[in-house]
Amino acid sequence: MTFTVIGLAIVLSRPALALSRRALADTNRDRIVTLADKKAVQDNLGMVNPTGVNALADVNQDGTISGQDLSAVVKEMGQTISRCEAADITNDGVVNYDDLNIVGNYYFQETNSVNMMADLTGDGFIDILDLAKMGGLFGCTW
Repeated sequence: MTFTVIGLAIVLSRPALALSRRALADTNRDRIVTLADKKAVQDNLGMVNPTGVNALADVNQDGTISGQDLSAVVKEMGQTISRCEAADITNDGVVNYDDLNIVGNYYFQETNSVNMMADLTGDGFIDILDLAKMGGLFGCTW
């Protein structure tokens, strides 16, 4: 977390949420990009500001499920995602405190386009199961 002083205001910024493209394309979080992921996007095309499990279909995280999301899934079709890569929310190659803090910051929230990376279980809610999954992978590298 960094602090920047702009005039009389202090701007707080958090580590970037940047799961790998391959991990984002895995909309059901089963660690392989399949036709099920493609169907999840197709079934929700046009949805704006999706929440819950539907938010996981907003692959590019722009707040709208569109053809761009579908193209991203098709591009990654058949790719597998390691457990470490799937939990590395900051996409820095290691599961560490930065990733754990992000899950903690969104704890007890419904999944949406902003916090979807913290929903490691893919159940549409960020809860103790996501924290437990993250804790079990702490220190893991990919």
